[in-house]
Amino acid sequence: MGGRQLHGLLADGSLVLSRAYNPMFSREPKLERDSVTYFVAAPDGQTVDSLGPYPGSETFVMGTAEFSSRRDRAFGRVAVIGVRGNDLILGSSDRYELEIRGRDGSLRELIRMTNTPAQVTSAEIDRLKRQELERGRSTRFPGAPPEMEAMVVQRTQVMYEAMPYPETHAAYDSLLVTTSGELWVR
Repeated sequence: MGGRQLHGLLADGSLVLSRAYNPMFSREPKLERDSVTYFVAAPDGQTVDSLGPYPGSETFVMGTAEFSSRRDRAFGRVAVIGVRGNDLILGSSDRYELEIRGRDGSLRELIRMTNTPAQVTSAEIDRLKRQELERGRSTRFPGAPPEMEAMVVQRTQVMYEAMPYPETHAAYDSLLVTTSGELWVR
């Protein structure tokens, strides 16, 4: 259930995968943070190694009598993974720390930096809500009835009004590994 998500290819051609999403929904709004296990699979599809569990990304699950939806928590903690050669770079953004692990899970290096998380402001929350509502208004559903677009905007508004926002930003929200092996963290 939930499919598989491809995160990258190791230098030897093995695939780095995880479960794509949690397929369970709830009738009550709630904040979730499932753990994530990464799998290294040989090019023929056989699982070679598994790494984890690691803290996953924070997700807000909204359930009402009319709809259920799941979205990443705005400004929330996220799981990041990158591939460099035959190494995996893993982090959870709770603090500024990244683990570099071999395909077998062995720790090769820790990257740490001291940082003070910035406060999440009401202005940022208001801006996010406006952006998400605008995105909902600009979404088109060819062939769908006109009320579909209004329903998307209404449900987006319900989600972002009910979502609990953290007091501080995560230590980072994304990771990029360049072709030359540099790590970029935002």
